[in-house]
Amino acid sequence: MGLTGHKKWRLILKSSRYIKRLQGQLRRAAVSISSNIAEGSGRYNKKDFAQFLRIARGSLYECIPLIEISLRIGYIDKKTSEELLFDGNELAKMAMV
Repeated sequence: MGLTGHKKWRLILKSSRYIKRLQGQLRRAAVSISSNIAEGSGRYNKKDFAQFLRIARGSLYECIPLIEISLRIGYIDKKTSEELLFDGNELAKMAMV
């Protein structure tokens, strides 16, 4: 009996190559959040700082689907996913400009 399309897709998603790409993308987005906040805080006017906060918030929102995908493929558990999403929402509130 052949694998259904859904099962084939899950096998592809669980492949180590896919997971490494997912990890890399999540890592880059997470580093971008803190880097943009740090760079923006070093600016001398509020307008520049606000722009860097908007960029950081965009990177944060990029992390959300990556966390959800990680949960769906079983790479992280539900508790970890909920904690990450909660922390992300709290950070997003702080970065509202």
